Amino acid sequence: MAVHDVAHVELFMRDKVSALDHFVSGMGFTPVADSVEVDRSSTLLCQGDVRLVVTTGHGIRSFLNEHGDGIADIALTSDDVAATRERAVAAGATPVPSRYGVPCVTAFGDVRHTLLPRRPVGTAPPGRRWVAVSRSPAPSAGRIRRLGHVAVRLEREKVEGQVDFYRDAFGLSRDMSGQAAAGETAGDSVVVRGASGRVSLALAAAPAGAAGPGPLDDFPRCGGSAGAESLVFLTDDDALSYEFVQPQGLPASDRLGSTARYEPAARGQLAAR
Repeated sequence: MAVHDVAHVELFMRDKVSALDHFVSGMGFTPVADSVEVDRSSTLLCQGDVRLVVTTGHGIRSFLNEHGDGIADIALTSDDVAATRERAVAAGATPVPSRYGVPCVTAFGDVRHTLLPRRPVGTAPPGRRWVAVSRSPAPSAGRIRRLGHVAVRLEREKVEGQVDFYRDAFGLSRDMSGQAAAGETAGDSVVVRGASGRVSLALAAAPAGAAGPGPLDDFPRCGGSAGAESLVFLTDDDALSYEFVQPQGLPASDRLGSTARYEPAARGQLAAR
């Protein structure tokens, strides 16, 4: 069963206050709900069709120790969750435990895909006790409308296998039209996109002999760890994008305590459909 949309993206952060300040004050997201658990707390942010969950706490320490601040979950929606899970497992994904009682499978590295049914835009992620926050909507810094794509870093020899996985597991096709005008965010990328146009990933390895530095150029010095490198958001006119970039270029021992950097700037992006 092909996936339709990205329901939300969950970010694991050491300093949630700084992250929220950036997303709210710098990028125009609005905090709409909080969830507090024994070992972590999360805030749900909204803007346009984008839903971000920013999470911190000792329960995510192992992820932070290995990767620093970063993208931990890219939740996908489909019309038949059970069939989507079966198809993903048949394609090579491993089911992973979910503390929220919803299907979840491995994606790449330590990133996972939570699998959810299609639902109205704005629905909070299930399984948590969300408490609405009463804050005035932040002024929209960039009029973000939707998620453009997720840039993913992989070992060079695994890129084509990951393309095949996304085709077989979730029905994403290689998108020649989107061979990254995202050059800055995806290096030597292969773009896969769903038929709905609302699920796009730029799968990349560190570019060999690149003319200039790019976000993935330090991949070999990261120990070859696969991960979601950045989120690129599209604005109302698709002429500008804002990017969240995960720390990189550091061995795991030096990434301890690292924090994400944020780059609200004009970027290349996938061709709009």
